Amino acid sequence: MEYPLFDRTTIDTLFSNSLLHVPNLQLWTRYLEYLRRVFPLLPDPQGQNRTILTQAFDTVLDTVGGDPDSGALWKDYIDFVKSGPGSLDAAVNQRGELAGSSEGGLAEESVPEGCQGAKLRGREVVE
Repeated sequence: MEYPLFDRTTIDTLFSNSLLHVPNLQLWTRYLEYLRRVFPLLPDPQGQNRTILTQAFDTVLDTVGGDPDSGALWKDYIDFVKSGPGSLDAAVNQRGELAGSSEGGLAEESVPEGCQGAKLRGREVVE
């Protein structure tokens, strides 16, 4: 997914138009890769980019983390958590609490613009 000129508006629009309609592991993984490029962890003195990426991981894992082929995605998440402050146990516990309270919805902050308000249940989009 390379563009001659990095046009964030066009890329955001492409993801906004497709993510919630196509709960596909490869598509959501590409979205996460894109966000990691747009919001790098270094430099990130206030931790804002880490917060955005954490929310994105939560959304991606809630959406396609149950896919039988999502092992590499979970490994990336564990490596991401290990690279940050705090302990892995605390992050896993927090993730479990979030998953238990989300009622199958997506974290509004990590959903592309224009897709807020939609919820995924299984593989069906419910607005």
